[in-house]
Amino acid sequence: MVIKADNRRKLKRLVEKIDSIRGRGTELVTVYCPHDYDLREIVNQLREEEAEAGNIKSKRTRKNVQSALSKMVEHLKEFKRTPDNGVAVFCGNVSQREGTSDIKLWDIEPFEPIEIKLYRCGKEFKLDPLKEMLEEGEEYGMLVMDTSEADIGVLKGKKVVPKQHISSMVPGKSKPGGQSAARYDRVREGLLDDYLKNVAETTRQVLNTDELKGVIVGGPGPLKEKFVEGDYLPKSIKESIISINSTSYTGRQGFEELLRRSRKQLRETELEKEKEVLQEVFDRLREGGKVAYGVDQVMKSFDLGAAERVILSEKLDKENVEITCDCGYTETKIVDSDDELTCPDCGKDTDVSRQDIFDLIEERAKDIGAEVEFVSADTSEGEQFYSMGGVAAFLRFRIE
Repeated sequence: MVIKADNRRKLKRLVEKIDSIRGRGTELVTVYCPHDYDLREIVNQLREEEAEAGNIKSKRTRKNVQSALSKMVEHLKEFKRTPDNGVAVFCGNVSQREGTSDIKLWDIEPFEPIEIKLYRCGKEFKLDPLKEMLEEGEEYGMLVMDTSEADIGVLKGKKVVPKQHISSMVPGKSKPGGQSAARYDRVREGLLDDYLKNVAETTRQVLNTDELKGVIVGGPGPLKEKFVEGDYLPKSIKESIISINSTSYTGRQGFEELLRRSRKQLRETELEKEKEVLQEVFDRLREGGKVAYGVDQVMKSFDLGAAERVILSEKLDKENVEITCDCGYTETKIVDSDDELTCPDCGKDTDVSRQDIFDLIEERAKDIGAEVEFVSADTSEGEQFYSMGGVAAFLRFRIE
C-alpha cells in the first residue's frame, strides 16, 4: 500500500494501524531512507540483507524475511529518486494463521523530512521516528517568570525549545537607606510595570498563537497572576492561556517543572474541546435538530449540499472501494478496511481500487464548502460517537 502521508491525521492513522501488527518471529522488516540519502544505496543494502537472510535457522522465518526483502527491493526499484521527505517502508508476514503467509507492504512518505537511516527485522515494526514526528506537531507556548527574569519557549511534543530570556531591572522589596519607603515603592512599581510590558511585547513577538494549541504560564510567587490578569498581554494570547501553575524556578528548570505540573491540564483541555463538539452532536440528535449521522446519511447530505460541518472519529476504519471482476461484476461501496472482498457472483478474487474514507469525506466536504473536524475515542463521549457510526454532519437545512 503506497501512502503519501501529507498531513498529521493521515500519518497518525497509518502508525496506529501498523503498530498493531505483530509477527510470529523476527520477520517484520522496517526501513527508513532519509530525505537526503540515495535510495539506490538502500536497495543495494536490502539485496545484501536478502542474501544474508539465507542463514536464518527457522525455515518459516527465513522464507518470510526473504519474501519481504524481495518485495521491498522490487517496490523501491520503481522510485526514480528519493522522495522529498524521504520514505519509510514496512513489509512482512501479517497472517496470524499458523503455516500461512500474507506479505504486506506499506510505503509512507511523511509530511516532514526523515532524518535517520535505519534497517531492522523484528517481531514488530519500528515506528518511533514517525511517532516522534507526530508528537512534535503539538505545540504550546510557555512562559515562566518572576520579578528578576522571564523565559519564553515553545513545547513541541515532549521537547521544550527556549526562545527568549528577559532580565529584569526591578530591585528587591527591601528599601536601601536614605530613601523614603513611599518613594522607593513608587520607583519599584514603575520599573516592575516597564518590565511586565517588556515581557508582554516580547511574548507577542515570539509566540504566534495561530500555530499554537494554547499557552501555559508559571513561575514563583504571585507575579504571574498579576501579569495575566493585568492589562499587559494582547487579547489573542490572553485567550490562549489554558494553565497557570506555580513553579520553584524560572529558566530551563522552570520550563521542565511547568510541563510536569501542566500535563494533566494540557490533555484535559484537548479532550474538553472534543467533548463540547460531541455534546452538540448528541443534543441535536435528541432534539431532532439539523444533523445527519452515519456514513450513509452524511453521504446523502453531501449529495444535497446540506452538510456545513462534518465530525469524524479518528477511530473510523473504513474505505471506499471500487470492485471489478473478470466475470463482469462491478460495484462501488464503503466497507471496513479489513474486509476480504470476493465477487458475490462468481466467488473469485476481484480487482479492488481503495480510497480511505477520510480522504473521500474531505473531498466531498471541500466540494460544498463544509468544514471537517476530527475527534478521538479517548473519552466516553468519543467512544459513544464511534459506536454510532463515527461520523456526523451539522446541516444547513433538514433532510429526510
